[in-house]
Amino acid sequence: MQHPDLYRNHLTIAKFIEGWIERLVNDATSTEFNDGFVEAFIDLITHLRDGDFLTQSGAEFDE
Repeated sequence: MQHPDLYRNHLTIAKFIEGWIERLVNDATSTEFNDGFVEAFIDLITHLRDGDFLTQSGAEFDE
């Protein structure tokens, strides 16, 4: 795997975001807005764990 240190960092970030999800699910009032956040966070975690951001050059984000 390319960039193993960066990948480990992404796994750490994913774990941190899981904490946000847990608090939203357990402590916040369930609303369509919060449910959307949870769905977006889960999608982000999936990308982080799959290593999707490791091979991007960043050029697609240039304005």
